[in-house]
Parts: sequence; C-alpha cells; structure tokens
Amino acid sequence: MKKVFRIMAIAVLGVAMATSCAKSDEDQVKQAANDFLTAFNKLDFDGAKKYATPESAEQIDAYASLAAMGGATEAPKFDVEITKVEINGEDATANYTLKAEGKDAEESALKLKKVDGKWLAVYTKEGFGGGEAAETEEGETTEEATDQPTEEEMAQAEANIPE
Repeated sequence: MKKVFRIMAIAVLGVAMATSCAKSDEDQVKQAANDFLTAFNKLDFDGAKKYATPESAEQIDAYASLAAMGGATEAPKFDVEITKVEINGEDATANYTLKAEGKDAEESALKLKKVDGKWLAVYTKEGFGGGEAAETEEGETTEEATDQPTEEEMAQAEANIPE
C-alpha cells in the first residue's frame, strides 16, 4: 500500500510541476516577440526567421539583401521592451519600444500568429505589423508599423545602386 501511495504522490507531484511550468499565451507572445526583434535588430536575419512565420521568410530575405547592399554589417546596441500584448484567438499584437544608445525610444507593434502551437512573428512587405498597432494603455494608438522599407522604397534603393 505504501508503494502505491508513493507512486501516486510522485505522479501527482510531477503533473503539478509540469502544469505550473507551462507559460501562458501572453508570456509566450512576449518571448517570441522579444526573440524575433532582438535577432532582427542585430541583423541576424537567419535567426529572426526561426521566430517568424514561413510566409515571412521571403520578406526577411529581401530586407537582408537590402541591408547588405546598403553595407549594414553592425547594428547599434538597443533594448527591447514589450509594453503590451493583445491576443485574439490565433493572432496577437505585441506593442514594444526599442531604445538605442543616445536615441529616443521608438514605439511600434509586431503582429504574431500561432502556428502549430508556437507564436511566430509576421513580417510582411509593410513591415512588422502589416497594419495599425493596438491601443496603448493610455488609449492612444501607436503608429502603423512602417519602420521598414516599403516596396517602393526598396525599388528606389535598388535603382540607385551603381552597376
């Protein structure tokens, strides 16, 4: 009887520990957004693709090519802070600020999508958000996520490259 009780106690303890370690969707969104933004802003585009939807890979590659053509080899040191997360089913928005040394913090938003149980960043030709950001806690709307080059800007940059 003692053996059965011990086995049951160990099983209950194991289940309790496993469920207490599970992260909430909000925590998972924060972590995925932070990992993606950190890799992307360090110009680690292959690393960023690990945290992005498969559909985002082509756009990340295009941005990486543009950055390479522009001679970008080193990113400034910065801090990422996820300020707010909104989850709507399989879609989420993470508002964040980027603070680079000697510069004002920039606020923007990152869209994420749950794919096979994992939260992944959505990067489109419009940028990180592909639309308007969520409202801030103060009720203000953050700017559209247009801190990335548009298709027109990319075409113009390519046209200015000497052959």
